Amino acid sequence: MNFTGSTKLGELNLMLRTIMIRRFKKDVLAELPSKDRQLLFLQITDKEKKLMTERMSGVKMETMIRDFNSPTTIDFFSRSATAKTGAVKDYVKELLSAGSEAKKKSDGDDGDDEGGEDEDQNKKVLLFAHYKVMMEALEEAVQEVSKTNPLD
Repeated sequence: MNFTGSTKLGELNLMLRTIMIRRFKKDVLAELPSKDRQLLFLQITDKEKKLMTERMSGVKMETMIRDFNSPTTIDFFSRSATAKTGAVKDYVKELLSAGSEAKKKSDGDDGDDEGGEDEDQNKKVLLFAHYKVMMEALEEAVQEVSKTNPLD
């Protein structure tokens, strides 16, 4: 990675040590649940599709893969993130709302479960994003859901 122009990295490292724990995957792999991967088909508008098509005209995928840090590649992925924000927000809101509803139902249920807990109640969701526009969209989605359904 190229960190040219980075300043105060020591200070950043010191600050992050107080809030971040770093562990090797091999050391914690046994503690992690299996991955739950899903293939999602996102609906993008014609305007967004046109914008992405224009950006890709004349750009070859081999070039993007070979020169991953090129301005063209970075611009393409940034624009594709922008095009996907609406669909991703909708999916995240649906995912979180479903979890909140399951928790509400479980909390208010007077049925005789013999102490059994709903599996959805204990699920955790990790959201990863690289581009700021997507991080902001994810934050908005979580805030919109937490207004109507408390999240733990």
